[in-house]
Amino acid sequence: MKWAGHYPPRSPAEWLAEGHVTCNIQCLNGRCDRRVDVRLETLPQDQPWSSVGLRMVCSACGAAGSVHNVGAYASFAVDTELYSELGYGELTLSLINMGTRNYYLSARVDKQKASSNIVAMVG
Repeated sequence: MKWAGHYPPRSPAEWLAEGHVTCNIQCLNGRCDRRVDVRLETLPQDQPWSSVGLRMVCSACGAAGSVHNVGAYASFAVDTELYSELGYGELTLSLINMGTRNYYLSARVDKQKASSNIVAMVG
């Protein structure tokens, strides 16, 4: 039985343009409930999610079109900068949700004579 619910707006190409990398797909065929992360670049770029979803087939149970795009509105991004001449590097982890970037973890690693010092900021 094909799922007749709603698919997310736009297309995989538009999500890629917003900075997303993967989406989570869930099978809705009876008790299967398989979930997989799919790289957006592997999906048709020129079609809306409603067309893409109807052609997907679950690799666990074989159901066609019984998919739901779960939690695919968000993805993570990691930015790094190394300032070797200054003796430190920075790492920032952010959540990209519907095109908005929310920074919630950044860390600075300072080079010491015999070790390293890590300062993490969350929020």
